[in-house]
Amino acid sequence: NHRTTAPTDVPYGIWESTDGARTWTLKKGTTDQLHGATDLVMDPQDPNKLWAAFWGDAIYKSTDGGATWAKSLGNLPAGNFLEGGTRFSLGISHPAGRPNTLYVGFDYFDLDDVYHPSRIFKSVDDGTTWTDATGSPTSGPDSAVGYCGTQCFYDNVLAPDPKNPDVVWVLNADVSK
Repeated sequence: NHRTTAPTDVPYGIWESTDGARTWTLKKGTTDQLHGATDLVMDPQDPNKLWAAFWGDAIYKSTDGGATWAKSLGNLPAGNFLEGGTRFSLGISHPAGRPNTLYVGFDYFDLDDVYHPSRIFKSVDDGTTWTDATGSPTSGPDSAVGYCGTQCFYDNVLAPDPKNPDVVWVLNADVSK
């Protein structure tokens, strides 16, 4: 698409309706379309816990149903997320009797402007700390490194199994793998 009209001041972001979609309230937003919301997940065991991804910006967490938000990048690699339009893909698995497991997948440019292909990170403490869950091998047809190829800004899809937090599916944009 090619924009032929000027950007508007209409906010992009996370909206909530409590009356069957008749009216909407902005819960977290921006007027910069390059930082609009791209993903939202809710803890199925606690609907007050939400995580939202904003394009080229960060991951945010709310513990009060979206009334307030704080960054939830923890120890994820520091990046220049606007460069290349980092799109964080979020997923959550929280079966009964187990802690919630939050996943994020993304590619990015680091603070030295070096590109890093997509990887998968996992958190079992609500996004405070993250571990690299991309797995092994790190190259070849069974590798998840670079799973969305050069299309992460568009084709970045990650979905953990809701009943087994140790299983995660990702959309692979490179059909030759």
